[in-house]
Amino acid sequence: MKTIPTLFFLLAIAGVTSLCAQEEVTVSVGNNYSNQAYYNIDTDAVTTLDNESWDLAFSTGPTDGGIFLNEATKAVFSGTIPDLKLWLGLTTDFSDPIDPGALTDSLFNEEEDWQNGAFNSFKDDLDPSDFGWGFYDSGDNSVVGIRVFALKLRNGNWKKIKVESMIGGVYTMKYADLNGNNETTVAIDKADFAGSPMAYFSFETG
Repeated sequence: MKTIPTLFFLLAIAGVTSLCAQEEVTVSVGNNYSNQAYYNIDTDAVTTLDNESWDLAFSTGPTDGGIFLNEATKAVFSGTIPDLKLWLGLTTDFSDPIDPGALTDSLFNEEEDWQNGAFNSFKDDLDPSDFGWGFYDSGDNSVVGIRVFALKLRNGNWKKIKVESMIGGVYTMKYADLNGNNETTVAIDKADFAGSPMAYFSFETG
């Protein structure tokens, strides 16, 4: 009669012991939180990324169109390096020059989800076709950009940006100096970033 309770007691103790087992892992994020650190629980692998190695991030989910501004710079913590600043460019025509003095409130990433970034700030949540930076066109299954943005980089230079489209999982972004000089067009294919929730872009390295 005592065998069953004793066995149950031993199993219970073993269960509590396994639940209390802990392993401590230390992950460094650098001086002044200069890095992001990603830890894989399954493999114990740690990947670090310099917070200043990218400027914009594009969500890679099949139906996502989130575009984020890198707000995680050293300036947030140390004040020694200027951070990125983004504004609505007050025009829908990319060929128009932009006057920085006319820009008002800067834009920030959403704090409540990972699908909407600073470029999605003007999105109407009640309209599923509205991505903020552009609208979904069911005719050709694309998102067409409608807004121009102004970005002040960490080095003090300015760029105007228009995400022209997202077609077949490929973002097409055009940017230039505020007066239109040095115009560049880049394509960012979600398929090139399989396994990552974001595709990161740097204006310094392209």
